[in-house]
Amino acid sequence: MTIDVRGLAGGVTARTGAAGGARAGVRRRAVLSGLLLTLCLVSLSSTAAPPDAKPDIEPLNMRRWITRMWEPVTAVGGLLSDDQREDVVVVLHRRDAIPDDLVLPVGSRGLGIFSLGADGKYRRAALLEGLLPCVQCLGTINRDPHAVPFEIDIAERELTISWIGNADGFVSVRLVLAWDAKEQAFGLIADEVVRADGRGAIKSRRTRDYRTGRAETDGQVTEFPPHFMPAERIRAEDYR
Repeated sequence: MTIDVRGLAGGVTARTGAAGGARAGVRRRAVLSGLLLTLCLVSLSSTAAPPDAKPDIEPLNMRRWITRMWEPVTAVGGLLSDDQREDVVVVLHRRDAIPDDLVLPVGSRGLGIFSLGADGKYRRAALLEGLLPCVQCLGTINRDPHAVPFEIDIAERELTISWIGNADGFVSVRLVLAWDAKEQAFGLIADEVVRADGRGAIKSRRTRDYRTGRAETDGQVTEFPPHFMPAERIRAEDYR
């Protein structure tokens, strides 16, 4: 099923579905109850809130939290923070930039996470400007700035973001983010990078779990000090 989201750049979409053996009722892939991106607004009618929840939910004003250089492309809803109020994750596309900006040029992509407070108002929990690869960085797999060549899942209060690219050989990347109650921030809890040759044969696989301090590279297990990895420090270029 596809939810048609209109009002920005001719319309963007939030897709829903359950692929890859997802468990019904547990995994949510691009599911957002009552999401409307209309005239730069995102509104949400949360199914997770109790029936007597007060006050009414105030629409999320995107322009209050992001500059006009960023354009919303698609959105996902689900429970991420440590409450029963549904959060919103928005994929962003850099449509304008400061001249000669080498860090965030036109075509860059980012991710915004917005949390709903007890007062019924949304707040920006994180703006991750370097988390997603840019349009050019995926090689020939994607050249469309309005496409969303990412798999974005919310399940068990974890946000999983995956993509593939062939700019520097075939690579598959999976990042898992979660809310850290102690740090009061989103952080990277695990990642996986798989590299393959032109025929699809796996050349290397690396996984890391930042909560347990366990890493595995091509079957070899190593350990490192468990630590909190702020989501703002994640850069897609580190996974090329």
